[in-house]
Formats: sequence, C-alpha cells, structure tokens
Amino acid sequence: MSLKAATSVRQCILHRCTAEYALTLPLANSLPETCSAVINHRLATHDSLQAVRGHYRRLLTDWARENNLDLHLFDRESVTSSSPAGKVTLSSEYDLEPSPVASEADPKFDWLTTSLKEVFGEEVIVAPTLLAGNTDTRYYWELCSQIYRISPWRQSLDPRGTRMHTVDERMPVEGLMEMVRFYDVFIRRVDAQRL
Repeated sequence: MSLKAATSVRQCILHRCTAEYALTLPLANSLPETCSAVINHRLATHDSLQAVRGHYRRLLTDWARENNLDLHLFDRESVTSSSPAGKVTLSSEYDLEPSPVASEADPKFDWLTTSLKEVFGEEVIVAPTLLAGNTDTRYYWELCSQIYRISPWRQSLDPRGTRMHTVDERMPVEGLMEMVRFYDVFIRRVDAQRL
C-alpha cells in the first residue's frame, strides 16, 4: 500500500479534531481579555464522547492547577482555585456519539453495488470504507439499521479536485448528471425489491 493510500485509510478510522476558528480582540497591539476557540471533533466509530471528555480532563486538570486557573468541564465538573488567575470553560454545542457501522453483508449493500456498476460500468470496484462525518445521519438512526453514505459521481470530472465542505463548494454539471442517473437506477431497484 502506498503512503498516500495508507494515509487516506488511516484518516478514515482515526478520531480527528480541527480548530475551526479562534476569537480574540481585533487590535494587533493589545492583549485580549478573553479568547475562545471552536474545536470540531470527528469521532471514530470505536470512540465515544466519554473518551473525548476524559482526554480533555486528563490534559487540562493538572495544567489548570499549575497555572492557578478555574476549569469548568462540560457543565459537569469543575476544578477550582482559591484565588484564580483566570477561567477555562469547555462546553459542547451538541453531543453526538459515533454513528453505527453499516454492514456490507446486508442485501441492501448488494442493491447499492449493482446500481453503481449499472451506472458506472462493471469494472467499478465498490468497497466499503468508514466515514467519520456524522451530522446528517443522526436523523436516520431510528428509521433504518443500514445507513450507507455515498456521493455517486466521479471526482475525476473536476480538474480542481474535490471541493466538498470548503469555500465555493461545488461540483461539475457532469457529476450532478451522474448522481441523477444513479439515484434513478437505485430508487427503481429498491422499489422493485419492495414489490
């Protein structure tokens, strides 16, 4: 396996977090009185909210004591100082455990595979992978046991590379037409299975 392929597989199964933005004062010549940051966590399927919170607890508790800071963790626990020099508060915008893993052994995965090959050609290799993105799937958890995330178009149609979830997010018209063809084939297949 190439280093590039190994890196992409590794990113699919690891917990990832990124700093989305940090806010301080807009003046270059002054020290901010407050600062806040937003950290976006993508939990791996084997991870949990409890594990992430435990990580922050282990990381920050001793540091807060050493620096004479009050520490408030997710509205549940606090480490307080007798005369604090400052305060650090960790909170979460919304709590969402990792999504369930769908099975490639389920017949619905065969419907998906057959439809992809019909639209893109028999030579297409359909292989499952883990996707750490989870925000939209939470709406489907109680509706079905198998949730497959798919973007059925060839990214090679876009010479700029994928521009998903970034500034100027878009896809080429040819890619959109491939998606329409795929969903037409797939919906008809699923409907035929239910008859």
